[in-house]
Amino acid sequence: MEQSFGGSWILLKLEILERYLDFYTKALKKQDFRLCYIDAFAGSGNVHVREYGSVIGSALRALNYPFDKYFYIEKNEIYISKLEENIQQRKADKDVEIIKGDCNELLNTIHSYDWYQNGWRGVIFLDPCAMELNWSSLVSIGH
Repeated sequence: MEQSFGGSWILLKLEILERYLDFYTKALKKQDFRLCYIDAFAGSGNVHVREYGSVIGSALRALNYPFDKYFYIEKNEIYISKLEENIQQRKADKDVEIIKGDCNELLNTIHSYDWYQNGWRGVIFLDPCAMELNWSSLVSIGH
């Protein structure tokens, strides 16, 4: 099962994400940090884009970059099952944790762990549909 979204801007957004992840991981590879990637709206791993058909989504694209830990947040059980299947099909030997739940609740607790003091640096990709992301979640991860 895939989510169905709009047009060509989705492809551009995914390309920009990949360029950023490439730059980010290369810039920090010689630093003494552990890197994590958090996708707050992970989905199934694939998206259906009008005019283009099925394309690989952000969660699976991120696996192409050398993060130490990947956190995927998704509330839809069907999408979670498909994401797990897609990750297994890629034979990605990565440390992936898929968390079932509303990203707003989870992101509001993210600041309770001292990521900086514990040597972590990371990217949080927020790509909600409509108004799924609460302002309080942005404030929370900004602390």
